[in-house]
Amino acid sequence: MMQVKRALRIAPREPKVYARLSALQLALGQFTSAEQVARKGLGMAAGQADYEYFFWKLIAACRRLLDDRAGEAEAIRRARQYQ
Repeated sequence: MMQVKRALRIAPREPKVYARLSALQLALGQFTSAEQVARKGLGMAAGQADYEYFFWKLIAACRRLLDDRAGEAEAIRRARQYQ
């Protein structure tokens, strides 16, 4: 986790770093933080469909694990726009 946070300080506009940090937080059960990082990553990934898809899928997973079914469905719908 420390290496990813260091990478974020070095490359604060790199979507790949946000994707890794968000996925790591998701794996650690930090669902709310993971969603926040993924949403920030979306801002860094504008115009990069692969990353936008990935971030929306991460957000959908976070919302599912937070028992937000409507939010999950919305995130899945948004992800499909980038397939």
